[in-house]
Amino acid sequence: MPFAFNPVLHGLRGLAALGVLLFHWMQLFPAAATWLSTWRWGPEPWMNLSLPLANGWQGVPLFFVLSGFLLTSQWLQRPLAWSSIRTFWWRRFLRIYPAVWLQLLVLVALAAGGWAWLGAEAGPRDWWLNALLWINLPPAMAAPINGVWWTLPVELAFYLALPGLVWLARRIGWGWVLVLAWGVTVGWRAMVMQAHAGENLAPHLHILDALPGSLATFV
Repeated sequence: MPFAFNPVLHGLRGLAALGVLLFHWMQLFPAAATWLSTWRWGPEPWMNLSLPLANGWQGVPLFFVLSGFLLTSQWLQRPLAWSSIRTFWWRRFLRIYPAVWLQLLVLVALAAGGWAWLGAEAGPRDWWLNALLWINLPPAMAAPINGVWWTLPVELAFYLALPGLVWLARRIGWGWVLVLAWGVTVGWRAMVMQAHAGENLAPHLHILDALPGSLATFV
């Protein structure tokens, strides 16, 4: 049977969300981060209060781990039938897209009102691709209008792949699926880093962290 509601895991999700929120807050208000860095608890330069905020991005892989664990639990005893897969995908669609479309309407209104930093460089094609969440995906490689949306296509790709992973696990076991996932993740990341050897990898993080590069985190 699927796992019952677990308040501990729900609390972990809250901590992950708080970590990501504080990380982006620090990016938007660097002066505050500089001020926090003056408060230290030890002699080393990194021993300061800005450290937890700077590492808040780790809430993202924690979200991925929780998604993998909680969603896979739904399939432990469920038959892998097309009707079940279709229902699962439909529920995931309703979980993601309506909220994105509502946010997009708000961003459109703000951009129309003169908030130039919201989608200032985005054309109609970019807005439509963002509405479809076809973000950082070939061939268009459209950038997210809301920067934090970069994780959503990764999540959606995992939703599409999960029934296949369950099918594979029922034949070779989850241990081997984990080994294969690590192989895919390490191989993907090595390939991307080799392709951009000697460059700053920051502009290529959306490729590095695509589903192949995050698969082991989910599994």
